[in-house]
Amino acid sequence: MKIMVLSGYYDLAVPALAAWYALVHAGVSPAQMQYEILPAGHSIFADPSVRKQLQPQLTEFLK
Repeated sequence: MKIMVLSGYYDLAVPALAAWYALVHAGVSPAQMQYEILPAGHSIFADPSVRKQLQPQLTEFLK
């Protein structure tokens, strides 16, 4: 199984590495994760410039 984790660098609700920490401590290998920290807040899809960055990353991940 592969997991893609998307975090916003400016997210004040959830620290950028909180999801990584939780997954690793739940037993998920870091080799199974693709972790991206984007220049956005909590709602990373709200910023049009970040959405443009996400499209190729998501396309590649879903192949």
